[in-house]
Amino acid sequence: MPKKSIGIIIILGGYMKKIIIIEDDLQLIGIYKHEFQKNGFTVIHSETGFDLVGLIKENQPDAVLLDLLVPGIRGLELLAQLQKEGLTEKYPVITYSALATKMVAGKSKKLGAKLHIGKSDYTSQEIVKKVLGVIKGK
Repeated sequence: MPKKSIGIIIILGGYMKKIIIIEDDLQLIGIYKHEFQKNGFTVIHSETGFDLVGLIKENQPDAVLLDLLVPGIRGLELLAQLQKEGLTEKYPVITYSALATKMVAGKSKKLGAKLHIGKSDYTSQEIVKKVLGVIKGK
């Protein structure tokens, strides 16, 4: 009697989590990509953010990690655009930058970010853990 492939169905039936990362530092994106993939995520990456609204609508990610200091567009303006489109309500956005001031964190939260992280305050692995905590609702 042939064996059934029930195990394969279970494996393929699993949900692959997605994260969109807006980051212009290719070394950092390599680290983040590796860490998130280890945690079961598909990583979608953009160096600017001009296409972020489209990326979110197309991919419906579990979270967005948004560097506020990327070339070509101010991160807070981009966050305001996401809020205006109702995307910060539907998808958790975590902002981060070298600007770890309370003012920047406050503006980010006011515009719908779930968390603001100072890049220089944490290692890349700690940032990934914080993002995972937001996704898990901690």
